[in-house]
Amino acid sequence: GNPLITGGFTAPVVTVSTMDEFPLSALPLLARRDFPAIRVVIRNPSDHVRTFAVSALLGTDGIPVTRQCTVPANAAASVALTPGYRTGGFAALPAPAVVRLVPLTVSVVEHRHGAERTVYTQRLSVSAYPEGRFVSSIVDADGTTHPLLESLVMWVTFNDPVLRDVVNRASDRGAALVPPVKIIGPQDPRRFGIQPTEDYDTAQVRLLYETLVHDYRIQYINQPVVFQDTQRVQYPRETLAARGNCIDLAVLMAALLESLQFEPVILLLLEEGHAAVGWKSGDTLRVLDTNYFGEPFATVLTKGSELLAKLAPQDVILDIAALRHDAPAP
Repeated sequence: GNPLITGGFTAPVVTVSTMDEFPLSALPLLARRDFPAIRVVIRNPSDHVRTFAVSALLGTDGIPVTRQCTVPANAAASVALTPGYRTGGFAALPAPAVVRLVPLTVSVVEHRHGAERTVYTQRLSVSAYPEGRFVSSIVDADGTTHPLLESLVMWVTFNDPVLRDVVNRASDRGAALVPPVKIIGPQDPRRFGIQPTEDYDTAQVRLLYETLVHDYRIQYINQPVVFQDTQRVQYPRETLAARGNCIDLAVLMAALLESLQFEPVILLLLEEGHAAVGWKSGDTLRVLDTNYFGEPFATVLTKGSELLAKLAPQDVILDIAALRHDAPAP
């Protein structure tokens, strides 16, 4: 807006620019990175240094994100930030539209002589990709394009309570085997008095897989995956109830693996439009080809090894544990 002079007070000139579409599911990840989803430029037309607090909130509920900005006399400074936003949690979501409008409130408050004065407030209507819609790249408020494939980590809801039922069923299935297989995660089985006759990590993953196939009737559904566009990706609890395509199944299995403290990875084969899931077992990376979910475990594992052997340079392996340092727990 234009400077306002009221009672000796000269208002700053504030200009706000935003990204074209806000990816709601990825916002917590972007916030950790101080991503420039919003750019606020403040011009100080006065002859003294001034300090401002810039706040932004997307939606009508939640806590705004605030950044401090000190602007020299007769100069301008800018603040980049990702707005606060309250996510929908673990609730299964209806199939969303590609883009919808969401209110965005931006405020600038000046701190001076121990007092606060709101010098700018604007409520905008901005476009957003609804929760559950995966976006492979985005353009920030400065016009720079960023790849966003790693935001898939926000779908890996390893702490969703519904996964506990899957793990409990897998544990019961393992107890009925001869010899029994315990769900202990990546720990050394010898600590539990177990003398394994096979790779014990793989034995536990097999239990999880067979529980999904036999108890939840999970299998691959042939639906397209387009990494160059936006697409609906199911959360694990949704896939448990409705099956899924390759990327849905990869997210579900990765969440189960992470819930047991394994180190899952998701493989994105970009040209093929395919996703697979794997886990680190010592120095070995083992992969399950989600296109074969519903087939015997040995087949899914063998096909996963074949996928791993033919990865192309442009394909991506998302290390979920490494990305957790960037991304908050979903």
